[in-house]
Amino acid sequence: MIDDAAAEAWREEQRATYSAGDSDALAQRQQPLAARLAEAAGLRAGDDVLDIGAGTGNVAVTAARLGARVTAVDLTPRQVDAGRARCAAEGLEVRWQVADAEQLPLADGSVDVALSSFGIVYAARPERAAAEVRRVLRPGGRLLLTAYPRDSFNGRALEVVNRFLPEAPVPTTVDEYLWADQQTLARWFPCRRIEVAAEVVLSEPYPSADAWFEGVLDVPIVARLRDTLPAEQFDELRREIVALRSHYADVDPDGTLHPREGYVVVRVD
Repeated sequence: MIDDAAAEAWREEQRATYSAGDSDALAQRQQPLAARLAEAAGLRAGDDVLDIGAGTGNVAVTAARLGARVTAVDLTPRQVDAGRARCAAEGLEVRWQVADAEQLPLADGSVDVALSSFGIVYAARPERAAAEVRRVLRPGGRLLLTAYPRDSFNGRALEVVNRFLPEAPVPTTVDEYLWADQQTLARWFPCRRIEVAAEVVLSEPYPSADAWFEGVLDVPIVARLRDTLPAEQFDELRREIVALRSHYADVDPDGTLHPREGYVVVRVD
């Protein structure tokens, strides 16, 4: 486990990344997966729901629309502000807070359902984040999350991105793919039933992989690299990511690209 200083450095890296670009650009891309996650959770009106690493509120908004009492937490103030404004615009009551998955601002046994759409997986110290989930869940409560396996477009793309950042954002002792590993989950959540289900969805088509890349330029991590890397390095990054995107996609004879998004849904009961 990494020490406090390294964990805080990681959190600062995350805040810097998600303070760049257009938060809505990422949220719009992940909305269908967030909706699937909320549906899989079987939420009911009156459930106390926690959205961890909530971003701008894809899961929180979906849960609130279903009548749940929702608390949404995220590391990045900009994301929390955007999520709060989004909920206000819809007239949804969601309690938003800037908080880390390692220190959840809730009482013991106060949550029926904890949800996280590609959020908790980036906790600097996953064992502590898992312990916090155990603490806040009521008896009979459940955790559902989505994560990217290593062998997926997003898993491989993160490896490429890390090589280009001035300081690698992921400490060598942090492995976000652990959240997709059943044995690790069994260690973190003993005496619980654990399901890890692989899913693949085809996202909207693009004329080409290059056109797809143009469409993600405002996604926070890409925007940060675009704004900080020398032009020649960003062009190199672009070539590698475009090649990966073509690999993890269905391509029509005319070059039309249908991106394949592989991920897992984890359920802990």
